[in-house]
Amino acid sequence: MIDWNSVAALLDPLYPVSKGEPAWPPVAMFRALLLSIWYDLSDVKLAEALDDRSSFRRFCGFSASEATPERTAFVRFRRLMVAYNLDRSLFEAVTLQLKSKAEMVKTGTLVDAQHCLCQ
Repeated sequence: MIDWNSVAALLDPLYPVSKGEPAWPPVAMFRALLLSIWYDLSDVKLAEALDDRSSFRRFCGFSASEATPERTAFVRFRRLMVAYNLDRSLFEAVTLQLKSKAEMVKTGTLVDAQHCLCQ
């Protein structure tokens, strides 16, 4: 539903230097931030959800066996997006793409069924 190639093109300038450790893929990080908004997750909860939920991993493009970003990676990525003035424009671009297809994302909260009291 979302043209991730256009999103990737906007994110390309974020990691222009290939020094040091490889960075997390920018599109994967952006997809994770979308999940954090849609599910009202803090960076800590987002990192936990990526470790725990296969659907989140698939959406972001992480395989079941690979590591996922820790909470501080989201802080750094968000700061980088702001520094390149991409924070609002990217989220608006995704929203416009979804609206053009008459799709709406309902925000919600994840519930851990292990902690529910069932009668």
